[in-house]
Amino acid sequence: MSDLMSSKSNLFNRLCVKSMTEATYAALRKMNRSDFDILIWQKRRLILSIFLLLFACFTALLINPIVAIIIVLFILIAYFYQELLIRRRYQRFRFERNLQFFKFARLVIPYLMQAKQGISIYQILSSMVPRIETQADQQLLSVLMTQITEQPESIQPYIKFANAMSDSDYAVTFMSVIFDISQGATDEQMIEELGKTVSVQLMQAIDEIINFKQKKFVMFPTKLTMINLILIIGYMVCALIDQINQFGNFIHFEF
Repeated sequence: MSDLMSSKSNLFNRLCVKSMTEATYAALRKMNRSDFDILIWQKRRLILSIFLLLFACFTALLINPIVAIIIVLFILIAYFYQELLIRRRYQRFRFERNLQFFKFARLVIPYLMQAKQGISIYQILSSMVPRIETQADQQLLSVLMTQITEQPESIQPYIKFANAMSDSDYAVTFMSVIFDISQGATDEQMIEELGKTVSVQLMQAIDEIINFKQKKFVMFPTKLTMINLILIIGYMVCALIDQINQFGNFIHFEF
């Protein structure tokens, strides 16, 4: 986020960056959002909050301070709830990316057996390109192949691919093993163990997704109940404000 701060000299832009947490910025960047898109999103979020805050001040002056307090509480809840939504979306994004990487790893394992026969990692990866599901991942693999050609003895292209596709420790470890294979370490037992580990990791990822969806299904009745409670609380607050106004009018009349 320091790069975003240094690149924007405008005072309001700096305020937008300062009012966003590092965790939210990091999550958006890992979801492939550009600094420009992040800044636009934060500007809209902050401008809406400021507008509602001004509306709350206007309400406090002309209508009732209690209503203004409710509006301010709503602004704070809505403002921080958006960050919570971003983090939840990032969790789903990580689930999906990990799942895609495990699929890639499971597909590439049989091809790695051919490395002992003299087939290069570049040829193995080129065979994988049409089998990748998404075009974005195909492009990542193509970039990896290009970097392997330019830096055949460097592990960095493999690490960059792991971080870009999955951003998990397992992805880095797996791609490090592929680098070792590219350098001549073609132990069949090691590849078989790698395949077993991939299968276990894939099943764990699928179980996590199933549990995540089950939690959403279980929470659905709770969300419906909460909506009803919000309506009831809103009605009670309005009734309370009305009673306070009537009581104030009664006192004024008696006086």
